[in-house]
Amino acid sequence: LQPEYPAGARAPGVEAKVALEIVVDERGDVADARVVSRAGYGFDDSALRAVRAARFSPARRGPSAVRVRMQWTVEFRLE
Repeated sequence: LQPEYPAGARAPGVEAKVALEIVVDERGDVADARVVSRAGYGFDDSALRAVRAARFSPARRGPSAVRVRMQWTVEFRLE
């Protein structure tokens, strides 16, 4: 998961964590995502774009893949 670092945050050296709630479907695709804790500076939109494009291993209940709702954090750090 490689989110794009917002240009408006890079110049002043701002780092952030964006807390998300996501729903991963039976195929491992992100079916829904919402920001739980906003960071501003464009981090929220960048985190949502990145997680919506991500692919996960589906959750399993016994032999069956199942839809799951979970918390996910996207961290933005300058290196």
